[in-house]
Amino acid sequence: MESDDAEFDSEFSVAGNRDTQRLTQDGERGLHAAVMQRCRIGYSVQMTTFRSSSDPILRSFRMRSITRAVFAVVAVSLLTACDDDPSGPRNEGRVRAVHAVSNVTATDVLLNTTSYKTNLAFKASDGYRAIAAGATVIKFRKAGVATDLTSANQTVVNGAAYTVFALGTEAAPQTLVLTDNNAAPASGKVKLRAVHAAAAAGAVDVYVLANAADLATATADKTNLAAKAATDYIVKDAGTYVVIFTNAGTKTAVLTVPNVQLAAGKIRTIAVVEKAGGGTPLESIVLADN
Repeated sequence: MESDDAEFDSEFSVAGNRDTQRLTQDGERGLHAAVMQRCRIGYSVQMTTFRSSSDPILRSFRMRSITRAVFAVVAVSLLTACDDDPSGPRNEGRVRAVHAVSNVTATDVLLNTTSYKTNLAFKASDGYRAIAAGATVIKFRKAGVATDLTSANQTVVNGAAYTVFALGTEAAPQTLVLTDNNAAPASGKVKLRAVHAAAAAGAVDVYVLANAADLATATADKTNLAAKAATDYIVKDAGTYVVIFTNAGTKTAVLTVPNVQLAAGKIRTIAVVEKAGGGTPLESIVLADN
């Protein structure tokens, strides 16, 4: 019987060594070691029962059963390990927060329970942050305060990007969530999006011009843009532009953003907001989307 045991141990060892070599060649040394340790533990327990039997038929049956069980454990463990591999692809999107609450000096911003930025100044953003796909709460708090000033709920989609504005006033805070399209424009082109984030202001028309003097005869790129709304992406040739916001239906400018330099392939978001403390004259925020 001892020779049978030795033969089985030898066969198991050869098979294990062969699998070890394959896994090593695939660069999975650590994973293989953990899996084989699990198998050896089970093998050792089963072999105690196996060797205690004096029935050669039963011993033969158990030997085959143990072999099948061991390699089944190997297969399942490898699949499970691959699924749990922390280095594998992660489903995530990106979120960018913008503080535009006119009479709040600074905010602390959280994405769910994770800090996005502390002491975020008025008219500031801290760029995009990667976040796991799924339900997300974007929270804006007065700097140093533990309760939310305002918040927005957004289901983050894998691969998507979002810009979230906090706007209005401390007494009447609001949020605006935009889904960003940061796909590159055509060769030699740029993309620009205008956002109306001045909650108390009326609707505006938007002009993206090479020269401010052209306003009198120009056609608006977007008309009647209401508060808490954004234009579609406006595609232009690469160059330097002036972006003018006028009272809707007129040529009366309420905000002029000069010298907006856009190299080929660039994407920008320009938001109109109330001045610090609230009201007019309106001011601008220029965000680099790529």
